[in-house]
Amino acid sequence: MKIAMFAAALGATAMCVLAAPPALAQSALKYSGSLGIETHYQDYREPSISVSETGYFVGGTAEGRIESDIWQLRGDIRYAVGSMDYTGSGRINDIDDTVFEGRLLVAVSMPFGDGGAHRAISYVGYGYRYLLDELGGRTSTTGARGYDRISQYHYVPIGLETVIAAAGGWTFKPTVEYDYFISGSQDSKLSQAVAGLGDLSNSQDSGYGLRASFMAGTKLGTVPVEFGPFLRYWNIDNSDIGPVSYNGVTVAGGYEPANETVEVGLAVKVWF
Repeated sequence: MKIAMFAAALGATAMCVLAAPPALAQSALKYSGSLGIETHYQDYREPSISVSETGYFVGGTAEGRIESDIWQLRGDIRYAVGSMDYTGSGRINDIDDTVFEGRLLVAVSMPFGDGGAHRAISYVGYGYRYLLDELGGRTSTTGARGYDRISQYHYVPIGLETVIAAAGGWTFKPTVEYDYFISGSQDSKLSQAVAGLGDLSNSQDSGYGLRASFMAGTKLGTVPVEFGPFLRYWNIDNSDIGPVSYNGVTVAGGYEPANETVEVGLAVKVWF
């Protein structure tokens, strides 16, 4: 099912590229970029073992673009820090979390509407997400010892963005995206919880992500700005089973349970 969805989305992007009319003349490259801030509420759950972490993040974003005719090369990064509350084997509050994400995209921008005032932009590329959950050294209300967890995702973003010109110089930009999950890894620092216990490393190869946003754009004086809500969602299946050792001897196997992450937030960007 995942492969079929990926093939269909990639095929739609390819059809848009093939349907693009050839440029009549070589245009000069155009450069643009943005800096922004965002905040979001995050809800992470492992339903099979009734574990959850919820909390708020705040961070910064940066984006750069190179455009030529209908083609665009885009790059963006975001970095955010959060405070999360754990519920599972007891409760632990105010856990420090850090997330970093970087993406590189190739896009095709097609004008439509009255005089080509609006644009439909399809894109595809590569994304990387890193999350550090710092539970190490913490003890829950039931006496369970915590440990740091490092999560890494590699994925292919496939999306459609529409830029709609409105009266008064306003623009509206709805965007939807499917994230094809390539692979992931989970590193659990079990040695922080129990002396002599070895750290656990697991691989993930099944899951998907979804994204949506609705940005409104205008100008503050001569400075273009945009703002609006966004939604990000990850659904990742059980990992493989990795060896768990005690004093160097394998004693069991461990895995990362299937999990879901929901991020709902607001973003503001200044373009230059």
